[in-house]
Amino acid sequence: MFELSSIRRLLVTAGVAGSLALGAVLPASAHVVVSPSSTAAGSYSLLTFSFGHGCDGSATTELAIQIPEGVEIVRPAIDALWSIETVSAETDATAESGHAPISEVVFTANEPVPDGYYASVQIQVQLPDGNEGDAIAFPVIQTCETGESAWIQIPDDGQSADDLDTPAPVVTLSAAVEGSGH
Repeated sequence: MFELSSIRRLLVTAGVAGSLALGAVLPASAHVVVSPSSTAAGSYSLLTFSFGHGCDGSATTELAIQIPEGVEIVRPAIDALWSIETVSAETDATAESGHAPISEVVFTANEPVPDGYYASVQIQVQLPDGNEGDAIAFPVIQTCETGESAWIQIPDDGQSADDLDTPAPVVTLSAAVEGSGH
């Protein structure tokens, strides 16, 4: 049978371990993140961009997701909480094809998302063909009632996102899946 002091020690130890684990997760929650963080080259993927904070305590009013070169197909997911606008890039290929690729998707909150609340938006994209391990960055500008956070930093060789103050969300390409067309 456990003594009362043993139970207290067990609860205190569990509480400290839980606090340490939560502390390890908190820095990652201070960013705009994308999931999945890895998916097959050339595949169609539903990307979810999430955040759980505003800008220095100010509510979030907008997320502007920059679409990297090579991502040709972009379809924002309809969401009743957000108004959606796509921005097209005029390129030399536009004149030939008559189709301007989407360079940015802007989600404007119908009601500002208070600091400390979790929210997300989604876009379906066709990822470019590439090599396993290639990183595709999706820089995001988070605009708030007061201020903004530019999640646009991309690690240099030898760096990781943990080395940066405001890292861009990144999808890492995995090997193409056999028999799926990509």
